[in-house]
Amino acid sequence: MNNQVFNKSYRILVIDDNRAIHEDFRKILCPPSADTTALGEAEAKLFDEPTRVRQSAVFEIDSAYQGEEGLERVRQSLQSGRPYAMAIVDVRMPPGWDGIETTQKLWEVDADLQVVICTAYSDYSWDEIIAKLGNSDRLLFLKKPFDTVEILQLANALTEKWRLIRQVRNQMADLERSVRDRTQELQVTNERLLVEIAEHRESEQRLQHVLKELRDTQQCVIQQERLRALGGMASGMAHDFNNALVGILGLSELLLHHPENLDDKQKTKRYVEMINTSAKDAGEIVNRLREFYRHRKGREVFGKVDLNQLVEDAISLTQPMWKTQAEAKNISITLQKDLQNVPPIAGDAGELREVLTNLIFNAVEAMPRGGTIVIRTHGDDSQVTLEVSDTGTGMTDEVRQRCLEPFFTTKGAHGTGLGLSMVYGIVQRHQGTIDIKSEVGKGSTFIIRIPRQLAKPQSVLPAQPLKALEHLRVLVVDDEAMVRNIISEYLKIDGHAVEVADGGRDGVEKFHKGQFDLVVVDRAMPDMNGDQVATAIRSVDPNVPVVMLTGFGAMMRDANERPAAVDLIVGKPVTIDGLRAAVAEAIGLHATSPGQSSPARLVEAGV
Repeated sequence: MNNQVFNKSYRILVIDDNRAIHEDFRKILCPPSADTTALGEAEAKLFDEPTRVRQSAVFEIDSAYQGEEGLERVRQSLQSGRPYAMAIVDVRMPPGWDGIETTQKLWEVDADLQVVICTAYSDYSWDEIIAKLGNSDRLLFLKKPFDTVEILQLANALTEKWRLIRQVRNQMADLERSVRDRTQELQVTNERLLVEIAEHRESEQRLQHVLKELRDTQQCVIQQERLRALGGMASGMAHDFNNALVGILGLSELLLHHPENLDDKQKTKRYVEMINTSAKDAGEIVNRLREFYRHRKGREVFGKVDLNQLVEDAISLTQPMWKTQAEAKNISITLQKDLQNVPPIAGDAGELREVLTNLIFNAVEAMPRGGTIVIRTHGDDSQVTLEVSDTGTGMTDEVRQRCLEPFFTTKGAHGTGLGLSMVYGIVQRHQGTIDIKSEVGKGSTFIIRIPRQLAKPQSVLPAQPLKALEHLRVLVVDDEAMVRNIISEYLKIDGHAVEVADGGRDGVEKFHKGQFDLVVVDRAMPDMNGDQVATAIRSVDPNVPVVMLTGFGAMMRDANERPAAVDLIVGKPVTIDGLRAAVAEAIGLHATSPGQSSPARLVEAGV
C-alpha cells in the first residue's frame, strides 16, 4: 500500500534577534518531504507492516528580528488574507520591544494568534506576566534550550487549535448568517401574512356589507311584491267595501228620511239587522287585508292548518282580482273547487295562504282573455297534495324550468320575478315539493305536496264562564265623540255608571277628580296618547283596570305589543258582547292578582 500524506499548511512567525534561532526552527518545523516519505517506507519494511497513512502539517516559516518588524508582518498577513497561526517570540530583543510587550502589540492586531515565548532567563515572574498579558489560553512558555519533539508538539497543537478556533468562528458566523437570513425570511413572510390577513378581513367586511345590502334589497323587493299583490286587490276590495257601505248608508237614509218606517218595528228591526250585517262585512274586508299583510315573526311555531279552509280563505281574499276586476274589464274567469277530505297539516297558515294567493294571481295573469282556475286537494297516509290549474297561455320548457328562480320574469318591467320564488321558498320551509306541468296554449298546473306531520299540541285554556258584574263606575276616554257615545251606551246597557272624557288630558283630570272601577281609553289621541294616559292613571291608582280600545288592536296583537300600564287591548270596531267580555276579563284579572302586572291579552270582538 502506498504512503498517503495529507498536508495542512500553517504560517508561523519567528520573532528573535538571533538569526541562528530562525534556522533551528526551520530545520525542526520544515524537514524535507522526501526524508519523511522514506522514513515511513523504512518503518514499514522494518516492522513488516503495510505503509501507514501519515498525516502531517506543513509549516511556512517567516522571520522577524525585532518586535516592531514582527508587528508589521502580522498586519501585512491580515491585509493579504493569509494570517499567521502561531508566533514564536524571544523575551530579550534589544534594542527594541521585549517579548512581553511584543505579545501585547501582536494581540491588539490579531486576537487569535497563538504565542510561544522562548527565553533562557527569568526576566519576569509569572505574576508579572499575568498582570501584563492576562491569564490567556493563547500563550505558552518554552525555556531554552528546547527539545525538538517539544517544538513539534507545540506547533502541531497550537496551529490545530488556531484552525479549530477559526473554524468554529466561521461556523458560528455561518449559523448566525443563516439564522439572520431565516429570521428575515420569516419576518417577510409574517408581514406578508399580516397583509393577507388584513386584506382577508377587509374582504370579509366588504362581503358582509354586500350580503347585508343583498338581504336588504331582497327584503325590499319581497315587500314590493307583496305591495304589488296588495295593490292588485285594493281596487276590488274598494268595490266590496263600497257595496257594504251602500247597505249601511242606504238603510240609514231610509230610516232618516222616512221616520214613519220607525213605527213598523218589524221593518225597523230588519233594516237595523241589515245595517249590522253590512258593518260586519266591511270589518271582514279590513281583516282580510290585514291577514294578507300582517307582521310575521322570524320563526313562528307551526300549528295545525286546515288546508281546505285555507283554500276557501284564499278564494275569498283574491275574489276582487279574479272576479270583480276581471268583470270590470269584460273578462270572465271561473274558479272551481275540488276539495277532498284531507287531514290537517303542520304549517304556518299565513305563509300557506300567501302561496295560494300568489298561485291564483299567477293564474289570473296567465289568462288575459279569461278562462278557468281549478283548485284541488287530496291526500294519502304520507302527504297532502294541493293543485292549482289554469287554462291560460302555458309555458315553454325553458320558462317552466326557470320560473321558480328569484328575479326571473316574463312580464318585463311589470314583474319582479319573486312571486313564484316566494312560493318555492315557503314550500321548502314546510319540507314540501312543487312540480309544474305546462303546455303552451293549454295552461299550467302547479302541484304542491306537503308531508303529513303531527302539529305540536298547543295548550288551550278552558273557557271560564262570565260572572255577573256589579255595576261599575267607568271612565271612557276617546277624542271621537261618536266612539265615546257608543261605548257609553254599550256600558249603560249593563247598568254601569259612565263618565266620558274628550281626549287624554281631559281623561286624566277627570280621573283625579272622581273614583272609578275601570278605565276604557283610546290609543291614538292628540296631545296625550293612550299610553301616556294609562301611565298617568296607574301612577295615581296602580290597581285600577285599564282597557285600551283602539283601531290598532290587531296590529298590536301581531307585534305582541302592549303598553306596560294596560291590562287588555280590544280592537275596534267592538260589539256589545265583545266589550262586555273585555270588561269582565279586566275586572277578573285584578280580582285574581291585585297589584300585579297581567299578561298581554287582545280581545277579538266579533264584528
